[in-house]
Order: sequence, then structure tokens, then C-alpha cells
Amino acid sequence: MKIRNIILMAGMMLLAACSDDDDKQAVEQVTGPTEVCVISCNVLADNSNQTGDLSWKKRRDALVSMVETEKPDVLCLQGQYWNQVIYLEQQLAGYASVDYNVNGNDANTGRHNTVMYRADKYTLLQQGRYWLSQKPNTMTYPWASKDEERRCTTWALLKDNSTNARFYVACTQMNDGDEPEDMAARLNSAELNVEMIQQMVIDNGGTTPVILAGDMNASNDADDARRDCLAPYYGWMTDARTVGGDTKPSYNGLGSPAAGARLTPDHIFLYKAVPQSFATLDGNYGVAYISDHNPISCKVKF
Repeated sequence: MKIRNIILMAGMMLLAACSDDDDKQAVEQVTGPTEVCVISCNVLADNSNQTGDLSWKKRRDALVSMVETEKPDVLCLQGQYWNQVIYLEQQLAGYASVDYNVNGNDANTGRHNTVMYRADKYTLLQQGRYWLSQKPNTMTYPWASKDEERRCTTWALLKDNSTNARFYVACTQMNDGDEPEDMAARLNSAELNVEMIQQMVIDNGGTTPVILAGDMNASNDADDARRDCLAPYYGWMTDARTVGGDTKPSYNGLGSPAAGARLTPDHIFLYKAVPQSFATLDGNYGVAYISDHNPISCKVKF
């Protein structure tokens, strides 16, 4: 089935996800340029095999410290379990969250994709989730991928309370694996992300800026066989990493990355937004590793 047909089938899901009264709201006049600092991080799921400074109880404090130090406006978090979501929501009291689980409404199983945003700065207008699959409005797996994990994208439409500017934030995590089925599923997922978000933009007037962030499980390095799956993003969006020359690895493998591991699988892509800076946050915020992925940070303007 063509991705375009999948988008049409998912239209009712997008309508249901929108707030009931948003379509009735007049779009306020934007009063000036808007700047947003966004940080994306694959949190690394809580695992009893992780001990010492690698345990969640140690890493969680460092993650909170990182947020308090860097002061992002928006956080895009992938891969965490429900207990981790609850902890972060409790500790980061100044942030509101849009959180969805890959396993549907059963919050206690499966991993989550979470968008957190400064509650004092933004108003949430719409929110939703779709699965990276042939049936994006149904809890399903990514095509024929051997990864055996469901994947989804969490999205939010925010309004800057100072400038009235609206923008979309989408947090995603694409499937892993190197089998042909995995490669095809990643490409399909990227195509789906682009076309779903394009439709949202069209429905909101056609010029709304977009910040898409997450773990794509693929780098754009010339020697990465997975890089072709990123082509849909590059065809429509700007890669924030191209600003400032930051080439540090976002994947650290907790200090021991496997031989041949792709080192920049985490990305921030932009539409109708100009990247001002990009940084890979590899500092010590209390422990050596917040996760097996270093957070990435981007300041954008639109």
C-alpha cells in the first residue's frame, strides 16, 4: 500500500486527536520572531541489569540536572518506560507533557515517546500519536521489520504565549535492525512521518514551522548502509546538525560502543525554522552517561 493512501486512511485519527475547540479558535497575529531551544534524548529504558552509575536511579538525577542546566523550552524523549515518565514529570514541575505509549492505552507496558514543554511559555493546542506502520491509527508493528517492537510518533501543536506563533513538535523513534525488512520499514517510517506532518501543516494553513526530533536508528554517514532511510527528511526539511560543525557522536554505548556502531543516529529536522546552533551534550551532569545516547540540542528561530 502506498504511503499516500495510508495517510488518507489515517485522516480520521488526526481529527480525533485534535482538541475539540481548536478549529474554532481564530489564529492570533504573530507579533515577532520566535526562538525555541529543543533537546532530544533517547533516555534508555530502566533495566535491572544496569548497576552503579549506569542504573536508572543514578542516571535519572543526571538527566534532571541536564535539563535544569541547559533549560530547554521543549524536550523530546524516546525509549523510556512509564515509571521513568512519572519520575521526570514529577521532577520537572515547570514542564507539561504530551506522552504516548507504543502499546496503546496500556501505560505500564512498552516504551513511551514524550514531548515536554515549558508550561509557562506555551499553550498546547493539539496533540496526537500515530504508529509507524501500514496502519498508523492502529496499534501495529512497523511493516515486516524483524525488530519486534512497535514504534510511534508523538506530536503536539504549541503556541508561544508571547508571540502567538504556532509550531509543531514531533518526537519519533524508528525501528532498528539490518535485515532487508528492517531497512524497508525504516524508509517507510520516514516517508510516513513526512507525509503525516505535511498533512498537519496543510490543515493548519500550510506554513506552520515543524521540529521533528528523535532516534532514527540511522546516521547520514557515507559508510552507513541505513542512511537512505533519511532521504524523505532531507527532501523536505533542514538537518539541524549542519549548523556549527558539531560532529560529536550522539551514541556512546555507555562508554563501550560496539565496533561499527553508527554514532549519530539521533537527529533534529526542521521545516520553516532556521537552526541557530546545534550541540551534542556529552558533559558530566552527575554521572558519565545519562543514557547510551548523548542528548542533542538545537536552538531554532522562525
